[in-house]
Amino acid sequence: MNIIFRAATVDYGNLLGKFNFEDRSSVLYNDKLLQKQIDGLFDTDGTMHYSKENEQFVYVYYYRNQYIITDKNLNLKYRGKTIDTTNVAKIKIEYINKKQQYKLAAPPLIVNRKSSIHKNLLFINSMLSGRYDPEVMKDKASVIDVYNINNNSYVMSFYIHKIDNKAFDNFIVTEKYLYALFGKTLVAYKFDSFLTKEFE
Repeated sequence: MNIIFRAATVDYGNLLGKFNFEDRSSVLYNDKLLQKQIDGLFDTDGTMHYSKENEQFVYVYYYRNQYIITDKNLNLKYRGKTIDTTNVAKIKIEYINKKQQYKLAAPPLIVNRKSSIHKNLLFINSMLSGRYDPEVMKDKASVIDVYNINNNSYVMSFYIHKIDNKAFDNFIVTEKYLYALFGKTLVAYKFDSFLTKEFE
């Protein structure tokens, strides 16, 4: 059994690694996957997913329009881009002498807020409105963009409406449903066949 993790280092900033429970003396690092733009720590922050059906690992950056696809051994397959246009993280960092640490000096521009994967489809909650999104939907719903990681393509987008004017806290995807958590409320949304036929 393997576990893939992200580690913070002095030399490389954030990097990804793999640990094998059967050989605990062996830890594999890949310092070429996460690409530094500003500091290598905040700017490479993101979420991790694994598609067991396709044996593919996915890393989605929070602050730029990019995700990374590797095999189960962290060998890079390709770098994908979302339909957003923010390709450089918009963050401001300052150093606190008293604590001898860095921190975000201002709220960062989040591009990919939440994400989930099922089989070959990657679902990303985009924080930035698309060119053709109606203005009225900005305050009423969250946007989910769907990508096929097997052929590096955009599939579709859809809305998840807010409840009591609040967006969902997190979500997961299964074969037929998207489950979204709003505080203590769990809501299930059933997929149309238009989307389910895309699962591989």
